[in-house]
Amino acid sequence: MDWFSFADKDNDGFMSQEEAIASINVQLCPKSNDERLFIRKSVQSVWGKYDTDYDTYISLDEFIKNNMIQFVIDLEKKWKHKFIEKSVPERSHSTSSSNDSQKKVEKKDSAINVHPLSGSLPDLSTMSMEWYEQVDIEKHGMLSQDQIIRGLHLTLKPSCSEEEATIRENVKHYWQIFDVDHNGLIDKWEFLTKGGMADALIQMEKEWKQCSTTGKTRTCETISKVFSKATRRHSYEPPPYLKDNPEAWFDHFDIDRSHYLSQKEVIHGLYVTLNASTSEKRQVIREHVITNWDKYDMDNNGVIDKVEFLKTNGLSRCITRLLRLWPQSDSCLMDKGAVEVTVCIPKGKGSGDIIKMSSPRTQEFILIMIPVKKKWNKSDDGSCSFTVLF
Repeated sequence: MDWFSFADKDNDGFMSQEEAIASINVQLCPKSNDERLFIRKSVQSVWGKYDTDYDTYISLDEFIKNNMIQFVIDLEKKWKHKFIEKSVPERSHSTSSSNDSQKKVEKKDSAINVHPLSGSLPDLSTMSMEWYEQVDIEKHGMLSQDQIIRGLHLTLKPSCSEEEATIRENVKHYWQIFDVDHNGLIDKWEFLTKGGMADALIQMEKEWKQCSTTGKTRTCETISKVFSKATRRHSYEPPPYLKDNPEAWFDHFDIDRSHYLSQKEVIHGLYVTLNASTSEKRQVIREHVITNWDKYDMDNNGVIDKVEFLKTNGLSRCITRLLRLWPQSDSCLMDKGAVEVTVCIPKGKGSGDIIKMSSPRTQEFILIMIPVKKKWNKSDDGSCSFTVLF
């Protein structure tokens, strides 16, 4: 009952396939695409067993009567056996390459050990940038997990080993969400952007303080690891050509139809448009947008309207310069490392509708557009799905 309530994100009494997948991801915190795909395929392979009326949703009654919680328990055991337990022998018989990797980790964290963070820090909720900059003691513009954990120790002042473990587990969980370029570090944009890691840590700090008023110990059960990050659109169809039709490109990535583009929307739009499959490429894009942003945000309101984007010397012309480095192609959504994912079409939804799905590359929900019917796959039980490359 409790697990079903946790998975039923919109509290409508029904659990969708994507809600089940996302909830198991939150529970297990998978660290790789292979692990997330294993969870997704495991859920999809047995869905019909529990969805007895074939309406693409599982009701609370179906969940209880068919004992689906046992499947969740068994899946956790299989996942641990496949990805956790099997990796132990490999670590104990370390090869020279694994030793090299360990040395790299030690080198990356050596700055923390040589120059330990101490003293008081700026208020996290009102001075997030100053907090980040003080925790970044080496001034590299990047924070490791250990640095953020040490910063939170100074901010939250854990009083026992259990509370220290709670901080560590939450940071590890958030890392899967906010380390957008998967380089093992959090840069200033990933930390400070709206809906970024700073907002998650501020929410965590609020819950931490609430526990002090009730006298509860801060554990992983009392301090939530779930953070509602702003969803973003991932269109099934490739975006319009930026150089030929910048207005259509603007509309395509105007996620909330606000007639403005945020810095995050522009950067994510360029990730898709330019097939930014490497962390180096994403860093160049991010730095190009952030460095030039203030020149084009004429009214300094933090967003770019269509006039600021489309005028002769507007932002569209600025970001189009990136096409000289990486020309836009028709296959901009697909790269060599792409994985094919099956998405179930919920009952009542059709072509052109936007649905939520759990990203196979990160822990977040994303929005995706259902394609035209000729691209649907129909199963024997009447349910429909389509495939997407990530």
